[in-house]
Amino acid sequence: TPLYSSAASDVYKRQGAHLLISQQTVDRLINPKAYALRNIGQVTVKGKSTSTVIYEVFSQDDPATQAGKRANEAWFAAAIAAYEQGDLVQARRLFSQCLEVCPTDRVARIYRDRCRKAERR
Repeated sequence: TPLYSSAASDVYKRQGAHLLISQQTVDRLINPKAYALRNIGQVTVKGKSTSTVIYEVFSQDDPATQAGKRANEAWFAAAIAAYEQGDLVQARRLFSQCLEVCPTDRVARIYRDRCRKAERR
């Protein structure tokens, strides 16, 4: 819908992902494991009171970046969970670990930088 399209555009700008889909879209996929997807957190669309989980579709990334994102799957998921729970120190550490394996991961870099910025406050 246009509202989610606009929201996805905003999330793209903030998250650094090229293609985003919602949890609702993932739920409609016959075999979500067949796609290069990862949860990049929850967002609340402007004007709405509920949040939705957003996934990055990273199949368009270069092969090395795809491999790095797959290798970091557990660290990245733990980093997102820590971030959403407000444990920014742990989230920053985990996003930094992700970047050691995959320095081209824009989403991990943006989250790590947000954590650093919040820690300085």
